[in-house]
Amino acid sequence: MVDNAGNRPTPPGSGCAWVAPGAVGQPPGDPYLTIRALSAYSCIGIRTLRSYLEDSPGRPGGPLPHYRVGGKVLVRRSEFDVWIAAYRRVGTRPDLDQIAADAVRDLRQRRGIQTVAS
Repeated sequence: MVDNAGNRPTPPGSGCAWVAPGAVGQPPGDPYLTIRALSAYSCIGIRTLRSYLEDSPGRPGGPLPHYRVGGKVLVRRSEFDVWIAAYRRVGTRPDLDQIAADAVRDLRQRRGIQTVAS
């Protein structure tokens, strides 16, 4: 559906009001997302995202940056992208041979089996 000016309204259920292109206050391509919309964007569950709003020790990016407007939580997509980058892992594949060797050594120690040093 297109109005007389050629603008397309926001799809039903998106959770956000339609904003005209070039409107002041929100750069194009960097929307504020509700938790539900952020869940769809990131493929992270709503409950998990809500838990990320609070600070927790050991969390690499700190709490998820967000805005509270009334009772609604909004997250700017660009801020989420920066925050989630702290969780990026490259080349951290586990050493399966070492894990197996450790498990066998632990089992032998529990059963009292002597290991032969090489």
